Amino acid sequence: MPGCHEFTPPPSPPSPRRWTVPEAQAVLGELAFQCLAMVDSLNRINAGLLLLLPPEPELTDMLEDHICPSLAVDISGCIECIANDSLLQVVEALQRAADVSAERLEQDFLARKRGGSR
Repeated sequence: MPGCHEFTPPPSPPSPRRWTVPEAQAVLGELAFQCLAMVDSLNRINAGLLLLLPPEPELTDMLEDHICPSLAVDISGCIECIANDSLLQVVEALQRAADVSAERLEQDFLARKRGGSR
């Protein structure tokens, strides 16, 4: 058929690299740091957007869904959720993974068993 091209499948991905636990934990700690830097960047962007928010009572009406929000209100809300909720949860999880030890896992496991949790 004119205009048709043969399908060429993409190359297979390379085999995953084998990581040691300390190497993985070091990288996870660095990723947590990078996420904190992202939180700082988002907060700086949001500080500039806050200057664009409408005055009261219009802002409250937008936040309470009585009138359509402005772009600044919507984007500011999105940034606040990402910076204050989502990314901070990611940072906590990454830091926990970066800092966990076999001893700590065993202590937590034994504490759950003593407490009757399964």
